Amino acid sequence: MFSFCESVGELDVSRWNTGNCENMKGMFYDIFLVDSLDVSRFDTSKVKDMSNMFLYNVALTSLNLRSFDTSKVTNMAHMFHKCSRLITLDLSNFNTENVEDMQSMFAECESLQDIAISSFKTTKVKDMSRMFQSCHNLLELDLSGFDTSYVEDMYSMFFECSSLSRLVITSFNTRNVKDMSRMFSDCSNLKQLDVSSFNTAQVEDMSFMFQKCTYLRSLDIRNFDTSKVEDMANMFTRC
Repeated sequence: MFSFCESVGELDVSRWNTGNCENMKGMFYDIFLVDSLDVSRFDTSKVKDMSNMFLYNVALTSLNLRSFDTSKVTNMAHMFHKCSRLITLDLSNFNTENVEDMQSMFAECESLQDIAISSFKTTKVKDMSRMFQSCHNLLELDLSGFDTSYVEDMYSMFFECSSLSRLVITSFNTRNVKDMSRMFSDCSNLKQLDVSSFNTAQVEDMSFMFQKCTYLRSLDIRNFDTSKVEDMANMFTRC
């Protein structure tokens, strides 16, 4: 609707009635001069697609999404991709039980320090590739509540999370994952990483998986099943 309105510096949608809207895909894509956007009154109870919704909103410093009803949303791919000035993001009210695609959802949110996603239900998600890629200022992520049993793609999921010092993924069920390439690449501040419970029976690509994990002192991968892996290029480069 407003995608590529690159000269717009101010946008007032605060009084809109969106109660019948089913598709908000790319609605505010690349309005990169707008630093304030009031969507706090949006009725999103019928919305099914929120992919690309705030993609490349590089000037936004905050977003109030506490009123969002996301119970029918199936696609959140690239939803906040390149919102590079957001420091905090409270999504604790999000109902994600029907979401199937979360690829690049927070990718390149370079200033993001705190993200409330502990309530996420990910039982239907198939794609988490690049989900947190280049979140350079995230210090910790506890994803112990994530159900990843249907996920097939984890490519670059944490790539370039260079400040991340704590990552809890011990509950990950990776039985269907085929691509783990660059998954932890450039997580250069991680000193501990527990992937001992990973099921890698379907994985075909592990290239660059732990590249530049420069502070890792130990890594237990003795249970990795690599029988289907075709690419291990640079898997431990610069460890």
